[in-house]
Amino acid sequence: MIKINLLKNRSMQGGGDTTYAVSIDRGGNEVQKEAVIKILLMGIFAVVLVFVENHNVDSLKEEQQRYMIQLNELQSQVDKLKGETTKVAELEKQSKELEDKMKIMKQLSKTRLRELKALDYLQSVMPERVWLSALIYNEEKFNLRGYALTDDDLTDLIQSLDKSTFFTDVILLQAKEQNTPEGTLKNFEITAGIGAVE
Repeated sequence: MIKINLLKNRSMQGGGDTTYAVSIDRGGNEVQKEAVIKILLMGIFAVVLVFVENHNVDSLKEEQQRYMIQLNELQSQVDKLKGETTKVAELEKQSKELEDKMKIMKQLSKTRLRELKALDYLQSVMPERVWLSALIYNEEKFNLRGYALTDDDLTDLIQSLDKSTFFTDVILLQAKEQNTPEGTLKNFEITAGIGAVE
């Protein structure tokens, strides 16, 4: 500690200059040095801490920017995949529609094939002296109209259709004689359902 004595020095009594005495207390100097060192160390620590924190903040900002870039990339990938998912769902829907159409086409093909087989069978069993004037197919039923020379010819046709797996429920609706310039003919009408032949 420094002490300054502002009182006049007593040893100089007489007209000389006035001097002031300055004394330094050696015991307080160590405490002051320690205090100054502590203050300096605290200041240096504060400066270093501010520098380190600024560096950490900068690195955290850089890391945040990297994460934001990654997040944006992932978001764009998610958006792209959502678009692809929508496309996949649309393709699956179209695939299902096509499968349904194919099933319908197969069923129609089977039905048509069944009808063609029935017609082929009808043509193969048709007696020589019987001919058709009309053949109507509607709602899985055949309606046959035509002429026969004799009752036996008409009976042969009906029995052949009735024995067949291509026709079911064979019914003679009418059979009447009709006079024509060629002679007497049997005008007939037959209905029959189509059989379930695969």
